[in-house]
Amino acid sequence: MLQPPAGAAESAPEQKIKPVERLRRVFSYTRPYTGRLVAALVCLVIASGLGLVYPYYFGALAEAAFTNAAAADTEAAYRELGDNTVLLLVVFLAQAVFVFFRHYLMTWLGERVVADLRIALYRHLAVMPQSFFHRTRSGELLSRLSDDVTRLQSTVGQDLSIFLRNVLTLVGGIAVLFWMNWKLTAAMLAVVPALMIAANYWSRIIRELSRKAQDELATASGALQEGLAAIETVQAFTREDYEVRRYGGAIENTFGLFIKRAIARSWFAAVISFFAFAAIAGLFWLGGSMVIEGEITAAELTSFIFYTLMVAGSVGALAELLGGLQSTFGATARIFEILDTSPDIADPPAPVANPAVAGEIRFVGVSFTYGDRDVAVVRDIDLHIRPGEVCALVGSSGSGKTTLGRLVLRFWDPSAGAILLDGHDLRALRLSDLRGSMAMVSQDPVLFSGTIRDNIRYGRLDATDAEIEAAARAANADGFIREFLKATTLWSASAG
Repeated sequence: MLQPPAGAAESAPEQKIKPVERLRRVFSYTRPYTGRLVAALVCLVIASGLGLVYPYYFGALAEAAFTNAAAADTEAAYRELGDNTVLLLVVFLAQAVFVFFRHYLMTWLGERVVADLRIALYRHLAVMPQSFFHRTRSGELLSRLSDDVTRLQSTVGQDLSIFLRNVLTLVGGIAVLFWMNWKLTAAMLAVVPALMIAANYWSRIIRELSRKAQDELATASGALQEGLAAIETVQAFTREDYEVRRYGGAIENTFGLFIKRAIARSWFAAVISFFAFAAIAGLFWLGGSMVIEGEITAAELTSFIFYTLMVAGSVGALAELLGGLQSTFGATARIFEILDTSPDIADPPAPVANPAVAGEIRFVGVSFTYGDRDVAVVRDIDLHIRPGEVCALVGSSGSGKTTLGRLVLRFWDPSAGAILLDGHDLRALRLSDLRGSMAMVSQDPVLFSGTIRDNIRYGRLDATDAEIEAAARAANADGFIREFLKATTLWSASAG
């Protein structure tokens, strides 16, 4: 039995990748745009820093109103109010400028990363062997290219920016709160352990529901693609209702899972919100007591409460983001599962260099079994086709005629034996050299969108118009193509 040449490609074993590692790989696509990312992060830091100034000026406004008004110095009160209001408006305006650039740059990065990831995913799919598409429905792949990649778009373009902004606000706000009054801050942070426990519990539930929902959506997309691709067969056998039920059932399952995920996320947000605002209510009581006792002023309590609201808002936003991030984990799992699947048919490490093709083909003890079947489609085939010789394969449906043609093009590799082209094992040749030296006329012709000329040129994109017309004449298609074009021209003229 002949064996594949040394170094023939083999599929890499699947590896489990942690969610954080998948996100790191997603953000690795921003590396070519490091300048924009750094600029966006600088704008983010400045905008977040300016946001931490608000509560201070709100406290200053309260101080001006309460203190000066109590001293019956209305002129000083108005002057303090005016100065602090102007300063606050300047801070608002400066922050707005940096928010604009931060939002634009992060949105641009999100769109760019998604575009690059879609191209990378399609480039990888384009070189995958027929066995991959044999076991994977095209509708599922389309779902990965559309739904799953779109999920990443919001993560890179929006969620990252919002996450970092709230982290900075949270850390900065807590630091300022400790500086202002450590007792009140310690009381506020007492609810953090409860928040962490709730976040850990609900995030696991949401992540699992997101994974199941993405899988079910891919199943629905597969059913839709199959039904539309074979719509002629569906209508011929009057199976429209059956296909609608099949697709509708998958969609209903998807809907149910998304609703369960929405319920889980709603509980998550509600629990976090309750703990956060319960803490604020407690702070009002404790802070009010301290004002009554003369430990702090009303203005200081006002600034402290504003900072606390900022911190609570950041915690709530982070909780919501963590809930949405579970969907991203599910999407990245499927995307990188495809990208990490190595093609089992690929160029050898040391291919035969530029073989001169004469056209001699030999099948030497070739047997072949499709991966999901137990019975060999062809067994122990020995065949010699000389250059220039015409060979016809005749047999009943399913006897392996099409399979032999696919083996010659190396869409599949033999389970046993070898196929030689001019004495070279096909597995020792570059795929582009092998397939570029052959022409194929499929039993199921495919027309791509575009003109007739584009479709004829598809096999050789640099073909001249004269060569295209010569190919049409050789295929005996020149006559009906001209008739078709003539009829189209006449129809256009009459419609005009």
